[in-house]
Amino acid sequence: MNPREEDLSAYTESLSEGWEDELDVPENDDEFRANLELTPQERAMLDQYSGRDRGIHKLDSALKDAVQMVRVSDERISYLRKMHALLLLKRVKEALDTYQDDDEDGNASPRRRDEERIHAGVEVYSDFSDSDPDDDDMDKDSAERYRAAKKQQRRLLASRRGPDSDEFGPIVKGGSEYDSHHSRGGSLAGKDSIFDAEGDSLLAKEDEDPDTVYSAQPFWQDRSSLAPGFDSDIEKGDGESGSSGSGLDGRPDKDAAQPEGLERFKTRFQRKRKLNWTGTAVFVFYIVAFFAYMFIRITKTLSGLGSYLIYGIFVLAVEVLGATTTFIYGTNLIWDPVNEVHIPGEVAGKDSKDAASESARTEGDLTEDDPSSVKGGSDYVVDMAEPQGGKYHVRVLIPCYKEDADIVEKTMVAIRTAVLPPGCQRTIYVCDDGKDRQKRRACQRLGRDCVYIAGRTRVKGEMNGKSGNLNNICRQIYPDGCQIPFNEVICVMDADQVADPTFFVRMIPMLDGGDDVGMVLSPQCFWNLNQGGDIFNHTNIHFWEYMQPGYDALGFISCTGTNFLIRSKAFQECGWSPEYTLTEDYALGMELKMRNWQCRYVKDYLAVGEAPDQIRNCFQQRSRWCKGHFQVMFSKDHCPLLQRKLSFFMKVLFCSGVWSYVVASIATPTFILVPLLTIWFGIFPIVLSWWAALGLSIYYVATCGVLQYTRNRKHIFPLFFSNISTVLMFWTFVKAFWRSLIAKTRFGAITFKTTIKGLARLQNSAAGDLWVPMTVLIACAVSLGIGISKVVNSGQPKTTLLVSLLWMIFNMVPPFLLLWYWLIGKGTTLRIVCKIAFVLTTVCGIGALVLIWLLYPKPFDYPGAVKDSLTFMQSMQVGTPPSNGFAVDWRGAAYTQDSRSPVVAPLVATLGAAHDSSGGWMVGGPGGNIKMTQPTAFSTTMLAWGLLSFPSGYGSSRTATLAQIQVGVEFLKKTLLEYSANKPSFFIIYQVGNLSTESRFWDYPERFNQTRPSYYIPTAVGTSDLTASMAAAFASASLAFQNVDRAYAQGLLNLAANMYTAAKTYPGAYSQKIRANVCNSQFGHGQISPTGAIIASAGGCKGPYDAYNGSALAWYNSTSYYDDMAWAAAWMYKATKTASYLNDASTFYFQHSQGPEGQVYDSQLLFNWNNVFWGANLLLAQLSNQPAFHRQMQYFLKYWLCGTGGVPIQYTPLGRSWNQNDGSLGTTANAVFLSTLYGSQVARAKYPKQAKRYVCWARAQTRYMLGDSGPSYLVGFGKDYSKFAQVMGASCPGTPFQGKAQVCTVANLLSKKGNPHTATGALLEQSAFTDALSSNRASNNSRVAPEYNAGFTGALAGVIVAPGDWNECLQGNGVISVDNTVCKATV
Repeated sequence: MNPREEDLSAYTESLSEGWEDELDVPENDDEFRANLELTPQERAMLDQYSGRDRGIHKLDSALKDAVQMVRVSDERISYLRKMHALLLLKRVKEALDTYQDDDEDGNASPRRRDEERIHAGVEVYSDFSDSDPDDDDMDKDSAERYRAAKKQQRRLLASRRGPDSDEFGPIVKGGSEYDSHHSRGGSLAGKDSIFDAEGDSLLAKEDEDPDTVYSAQPFWQDRSSLAPGFDSDIEKGDGESGSSGSGLDGRPDKDAAQPEGLERFKTRFQRKRKLNWTGTAVFVFYIVAFFAYMFIRITKTLSGLGSYLIYGIFVLAVEVLGATTTFIYGTNLIWDPVNEVHIPGEVAGKDSKDAASESARTEGDLTEDDPSSVKGGSDYVVDMAEPQGGKYHVRVLIPCYKEDADIVEKTMVAIRTAVLPPGCQRTIYVCDDGKDRQKRRACQRLGRDCVYIAGRTRVKGEMNGKSGNLNNICRQIYPDGCQIPFNEVICVMDADQVADPTFFVRMIPMLDGGDDVGMVLSPQCFWNLNQGGDIFNHTNIHFWEYMQPGYDALGFISCTGTNFLIRSKAFQECGWSPEYTLTEDYALGMELKMRNWQCRYVKDYLAVGEAPDQIRNCFQQRSRWCKGHFQVMFSKDHCPLLQRKLSFFMKVLFCSGVWSYVVASIATPTFILVPLLTIWFGIFPIVLSWWAALGLSIYYVATCGVLQYTRNRKHIFPLFFSNISTVLMFWTFVKAFWRSLIAKTRFGAITFKTTIKGLARLQNSAAGDLWVPMTVLIACAVSLGIGISKVVNSGQPKTTLLVSLLWMIFNMVPPFLLLWYWLIGKGTTLRIVCKIAFVLTTVCGIGALVLIWLLYPKPFDYPGAVKDSLTFMQSMQVGTPPSNGFAVDWRGAAYTQDSRSPVVAPLVATLGAAHDSSGGWMVGGPGGNIKMTQPTAFSTTMLAWGLLSFPSGYGSSRTATLAQIQVGVEFLKKTLLEYSANKPSFFIIYQVGNLSTESRFWDYPERFNQTRPSYYIPTAVGTSDLTASMAAAFASASLAFQNVDRAYAQGLLNLAANMYTAAKTYPGAYSQKIRANVCNSQFGHGQISPTGAIIASAGGCKGPYDAYNGSALAWYNSTSYYDDMAWAAAWMYKATKTASYLNDASTFYFQHSQGPEGQVYDSQLLFNWNNVFWGANLLLAQLSNQPAFHRQMQYFLKYWLCGTGGVPIQYTPLGRSWNQNDGSLGTTANAVFLSTLYGSQVARAKYPKQAKRYVCWARAQTRYMLGDSGPSYLVGFGKDYSKFAQVMGASCPGTPFQGKAQVCTVANLLSKKGNPHTATGALLEQSAFTDALSSNRASNNSRVAPEYNAGFTGALAGVIVAPGDWNECLQGNGVISVDNTVCKATV
């Protein structure tokens, strides 16, 4: 016996008696008989479905399941199992018969009692939407609103249903006919039965012809079967559909005259709104912050970008683009809608609130605050009573295609059981483009007011399948040309949207605001959404909670495609659902607005849908939305900007969605690339400064204030996902824009792709959508690792690098969350990771601002540093202080006895009477308070050279600089003995003071009262180094005073000429003529007297302080002289323009560089008082512009800039360039001066790229000395400077010249306390390879000297006037784009 060929009723009859014989079961087969008994699972199923308190839909479902088990093919189920299925079917059928029949006493059957619950919507909706507040699928607010809705619904039913009433809800037609079909003594034939009138199974029948078309009847035929009084009420309501617009058969008269324009609305909606003071304050603050930020960005953060200015301007433009979307969003925060719908109650003589209150007393579980209202998310109050404008016929359209039947059936059942306001009617249309028989059967089970529509003819190349589907049914219900009454309403519900029981009672009264209310919108929520891990921002709190209410207040229509009501008349005027775009909802809103229809927004979540959770599905959905918006914008017929019927403000709002896609497509990749470009190419679009930190901080706070503005603190975390989604989707937006553009040019086509739901989602692959986010993640991860490596290895990383690392982490969060979502999980773990990511991104944003505030490149007071440096030169000045301009309050007259200094040779007796050797500077350093002629000449020349090269860099310190030059010049004049302008032979004092004696003295210089000798040497023994240095000093000083005192300048030039002549006449290095037996071979150079006699040191060798009889030649021994000759000749040419000097300079230059001097000393890369070759080289490059001099200069600077990883230049951890041959900062400062001058003036035209690097290196080293990377090495400058400078007067307490002297001894030198006085402007020697300041005053690191400051002062002035900016120097040094212009150059 084949179950598929027999009627089901015959099977059930055979099971009632003698079923063993019928099925031919062996008599003695006990095992077989035992197996025929129902299994525990089957018994549980039967008990569940036959329970007296279960709903009818449950029994129908059970019956369907049993029949399906019977119909399974032989290959999939054994014959024995079929018998079990038949047993189950029989039990279910018996339970169904018992369930649906009233008992003998006339009491209502369980079915009738159950139907009451169905009509109330509680049973059905709870199956789909009743979630625990702690459940991840629904937030607490939604759960509370659902429970409140159910309470209100029960109150409504209790107030409307009488004790003997047979009307159980708004489904009058469905309810009465449904019961009548099931009053036939238990017959299976009924409207909702799966059996037909003859008892044949409808479910067992084969499908009909696939070409069958399922259509709907016109609306006027449907209206003829409405409840009594429906049409008459409508005639009273609008007067058109009845008296003037209806035929005798109820068909609307197509030729009836209808009002046009606003006249067609008898009542107009009066929109009410209130000012949101908090939102307005936040938005106003943002506006002010934006313009302040723009001012700062334009005026303070672009000027230092140099060649990267275009890049900076581009990023700024992108920031402005992003701000425009914030402005549009912010406008929605200004106003809140006021929706007060007052509906009369049913109790005569009572207003609506009294009626509602009376109803409330019949239900005990209402809210205490306002028993007449339901508190949800909206700002309106609805009294659940009859609508004012009449009774509406709501036609629910459920478009579907490939969705699973069970998803669609839930939507159908929920919308059918949702409560309608009294007198209203509903018809459900399942518009199935997939022609699914299971959906058709579901419609049949729900009754005649659920109509199945399928079989439409689809146009080839159809743009929007959903619109085509909706328009198909709309044109069937409302044929072309018919006049549609105002009370005809369409409700569109997507296939997955399960309506709340109170959906209609909350939405429909909103139509009563006026005849021109054409649409009522409600937000969407989703049952399958993990709100703690909503990385695709399906919740969209920004839109539903803040934008849509703002749109409502502003009168903007932002239709969202589902869960909305629209007057059929309005829908018809718009040409039904727009088919010219993929986003028919967006276009429909614009079409309505152009036709003067109004929209209202219900803020309550009144339906629960299914969000796409497959990655491919999510990307596909957003792509469709984006392409649809661009389609409208690219259309000359539909572009909002071209619509005359829209106001300018409405045009802006209708373009805002498209604009947000444009901005996201540009801004998101830009801000992903910015930190990557910083790491790899070293470029940053903003000049970081105090102004930048201020502007960024204000704007960051203001932007967060707008975008994170919330009325509910629970919304703060969901708002975070808006940015996450934008980062993930930007490439989708780019592709959508491109596809839309290509389609417009007819080189491509856009097709409609539905959002797949149900089991079909499992077939979707996400690989094609992940490559861009994963590329971003990998690129950021690799860059982050390299950036961290640079931070660790650089010692003092740049602020832009640190900020970029935090920015990189921020950008990595969205793709990382997507990767987690894809590979690991979407549940609890994702929620935890998202919370961590939320905290992390917040910390990164705030941390970046903190870093900028703490580490932004500080703008140093370079003019102040110049002034301080000259102040130190004053503090080292001896003799009687000048009456004006002396700024050192702890110094007074010192060493005035030098005016009567006895002149001595270093190793022989006194020459003669005392000589005036007063004035000058204490040499400092190892020489302490003595004075040395050659270092003084060098310092004078460097001061003059700096003033000549960078005059504007000295500013107000120009006079003080000239004064210090004069101090040096005047002392040099006094060093000449028996001098005659006509002969080159004379004596020169090379030192004043006895080093042996004074090295043991530590007290106020003002209290040293011993006679100080002046050590001399005759030029005739060969003193080219000394006389040439003096010639350079006089020549450079003459140029400095040329425009101040020409006579004085000329006198100096004459002296220079004579010194130069002496140098040429008697070549040689003076210190090499004076020899002593020094124990340390470093300081000994033989034993020859000034007269050539051999000196025998009594008592063996002596130390460097004593070996030279008080002379400091052990420390200040000149090692070469051709460099000094070239140096002097170059200065003479610069001062006189006499060609012979230039020729001499070249000659001496090559004699030095190609001789033993150059081979020994040039590779040391030193420029100081002893080695002036590199200074002479720069002068000759500047004066002659010969390539040889440029090559040598570039060689020198290459080593200073780049180092060699060893000899002779190295970099300290904090970035100081250090020469191991002379580690003093003074040597570095001199190299900085040469680099500044060469880069800013000499090489700028011929070698522009190298010139920029030279200047930038000079800036970096100067900033290092001023404390950019750590402590300040300029005493008294900045905050963290040394308090232990090795300056006698500064270390001694009190001021002796003011009678306030205190005891000062070597103990003060060794004291661990800081100096009582500040040696302002002193540049520390800092000769050790370290960045740390020394707290040991006796340390070499604590030494100071005028020669250090002379070159440093010129370097400071050069940095002030050099082209470019330090921030420009910070650019262009990344992993790939390391600037090798200098370091890789061949010179």
